[in-house]
Parts: sequence; structure tokens; C-alpha cells
Amino acid sequence: MTPGDLAVLRELAPRLAGRVGVLGEGLRTVFPRATVLGPEALGRVLARPIAVLVVANTLHTATDPLRAIDTLLDSTDLLVLVEPHRRQRAATGELGNDGDRHRFSVGGSGRIDLAATGAVLAHRLYDGTENEFGPATHLLAVLAGRSALPLFRVDDYPTGVRPIAGDLAPLHAVLETMDDAGVPLTLGVVPALLTEPMSAFLRTLRNLRPAVHGFDHGYPKHSQILIDAGDPLNQRGTVTGFDEFAGHGTEHVAAVLHEARRRVEAVTGRLATTYIPPNNMAGRATGPALPLAGFTRVLSEKPVPRCALPVVASEFYGRSHEAPARLPRVVSLHATWEVDVAREHGPAPLRRFVEQLAEAARVVRERQLALVNALGVH
Repeated sequence: MTPGDLAVLRELAPRLAGRVGVLGEGLRTVFPRATVLGPEALGRVLARPIAVLVVANTLHTATDPLRAIDTLLDSTDLLVLVEPHRRQRAATGELGNDGDRHRFSVGGSGRIDLAATGAVLAHRLYDGTENEFGPATHLLAVLAGRSALPLFRVDDYPTGVRPIAGDLAPLHAVLETMDDAGVPLTLGVVPALLTEPMSAFLRTLRNLRPAVHGFDHGYPKHSQILIDAGDPLNQRGTVTGFDEFAGHGTEHVAAVLHEARRRVEAVTGRLATTYIPPNNMAGRATGPALPLAGFTRVLSEKPVPRCALPVVASEFYGRSHEAPARLPRVVSLHATWEVDVAREHGPAPLRRFVEQLAEAARVVRERQLALVNALGVH
């Protein structure tokens, strides 16, 4: 950290109210009462979120800074980031071997563009003062975290075990209504079932945060069982819960889920670091496989054995017409179930559901903007 960085952080410190966390011991002198996080915070979402998280001169040398930032945004309500913008390149190639002298930017020429996160609330450049590498211009950015927003989980795209519908328009209409809430839509995608038209549709969702929902969700086997039983919607409970990876070891599961995550990220153009076990069931091999496959969080109603990642259970899990009058923060629907709800009850239940989510998100964003104004970062 340069003297310029310390001056900026000391200016901000008295204006940061509430629970503050910092990444690394180096910031303890500026924030003596802060919770100090270690590097593991870059690889998994915090089980207990931090209201304001301050990170300085840490991420510009990370292997994948945007993935690390995405993880941090799930761990905090407000992320304060101090990083080099333009810096004299060292003879050792400390800033890259491609001659790159520009690092972080916001919609500019930086090698790492924070605008890609869609979360920047305010930013400014400042003189980082000279250090051993020469003149330095640094960037102060404040990003909107997601830890206080509604966690809106939706399982089963394009399906779980039901045969894939011949007409996906009703399913897509349901997802478009969900997307209109304006909150992150954590959609459990089954990558082995995607076609190009499905992938193209996913790319139209503005608030999509794709999650990996197994590899094939046991679809090849179980959808045929439903067809043979004459129970395509599984209304008689023909297919019950199962672990998609039962009988396989950790190494195999990690390889399959790494490929599942790669596929989902490739077709959506979004990071997919959340895992949703099909049927909320995961065995002893899956837990240790998840961090190996690049996941940072699990959403499940049941525990995941031997899993070092936080496992977040829903506070409401069901259908929109059954939802309580006041929604909790962590809510789960199923895309295919909501098609049933729309067919039986019309569009009103889902619309009421997403309107409540939108109002909760509005309150969070107003609080974030008020804190940004108090910090004086414009």
C-alpha cells in the first residue's frame, strides 16, 4: 500500500459505521476494530456477512480478480475497493508480462474492468503517490454487495425430472416475470439439458445469476420413468429424491461439476459459483468436490456432508401462491412448478411475489446509496 492509499482509507474510516471487515492484517492500523479476513474469503462466501468490507491493493495480482470480487460481493453489503489504476511497470513484470500498465478501471481501458460486475455505485481516481515502481494513479471504487438483498433461488431450468415441455413459452414467461423483480435471480441450470435456443433465452435475462443444478439432474433415467408411468408432472410421486452422484468418488464428482460449471458460464456469459444439489441431496463425495470444482456457496434445504462451503437453506421453499404475506430474505421457487401455478391460479401470485422482492431490494439499495453519499465518493 502506498502513502496515498493510506490517506484515502484514513479519510474514509471515521465515516464507516457498523460492522466493518478488512481483507488482510495490513489494514488493521487504519481499522483497528475491524474483523480481519484471510485469503480464504476470496474462495468461499462468508457464512456470516460483513456490512462493509474494505480491500486494498490485494486483487490486482489475483489469478481471477473478477471472480474474487464476485465472491466478496456475496459476503458484504458494501465493498470498498482500493487498487492500482495506472502504475509504472516493474522490471520483474509485476504487473503482467504483456506490457500492460493499466489495471483496474470502470468502463475504461483497464485490464480489469469493474463495470463488468454491474455493481459500481461510485468511484474516483487519485494520486497514489510514487513508490518503488514510479508514479501511480489509483482507483477508489464502492460496489453494491448482495448479502442484504433477497436471495431469490429458482430451481430446474429447463426442468428437473419432468419431461422437457414441447413449448417452453410458458416457462420463459414465468422466468421473465421473475427477472422483472430487479433482484439477482439465482437460477438452477441443468447444463446437460441445454439447447442453443435455451441458452439464447438465458442470455436475455438481465438479472440472471446462474447456479449449477447438478449435471443432468438424473433426467435421462427419471423422465423416462415418469413417461412410462403416465405421470409426466410427477403428481403421484412416481420419482422421489435421489443423489445424482451416488456411488461416485470425490475426484469424479469434482471433474463432472467443473465441466458443468464451465458449460453454464460459457452459455450464459456469467459467473456460476453457486451450487444447488438436485432434490437438495448430496452425498459424502459431493461436499469436498464442490470447492475443487470452483464453487463458493451451496443452496440446499439439507446439509451437505464434508462441505467446507456455507450451505444456505431457504426460509420459504414452495410455490408463489403459498408464500406468506411477508417474504423472508431467502426464498426458493421452482421454474416448472410456477408454470403449474400460472395455469391453475393465473399470473397474480407470482407477480405479488416478485413485487415484494423488488420492494425489499429497493430498501437495501437506498441504504447503500445513503452510505455512499456519507463516504463522499462520487
